[in-house]
Amino acid sequence: MNLALKTNSSEYQRVHYEWGRVYGEPSNYICEFCDNDAKVKGWIHGKDPHNINSYVPMCRSCHNKYDCVHFGEKHHNVKLTEAKVLEIRRLYSVNYPYITYVELGRLFDVHHETIGKIIRRERWARI
Repeated sequence: MNLALKTNSSEYQRVHYEWGRVYGEPSNYICEFCDNDAKVKGWIHGKDPHNINSYVPMCRSCHNKYDCVHFGEKHHNVKLTEAKVLEIRRLYSVNYPYITYVELGRLFDVHHETIGKIIRRERWARI
């Protein structure tokens, strides 16, 4: 069942107005997905579209990708699989403090900041 509100419907306008009234402009925030400056507010699929807390600030690129492209293993630029993410977390938990984000990044061919975000569940949080 598609819960999304039709763009420019009165309910769509109400929710977006309320979000702005409570939280201000999206440009005052960082994108929830990539840490770039946010430009728009995007609905988190599966949440109640009538609730302003179901929207988060996003940059235009992430908003477009979120609405049009798959995330995780299905994303077209994916470097990691769920199995590799679980392995990163396992290796870190078993070897801490003897292994660094940099070493794990080299091992899995991703940036050390990506490793940190995976460990802290800021990325791949659903697994």
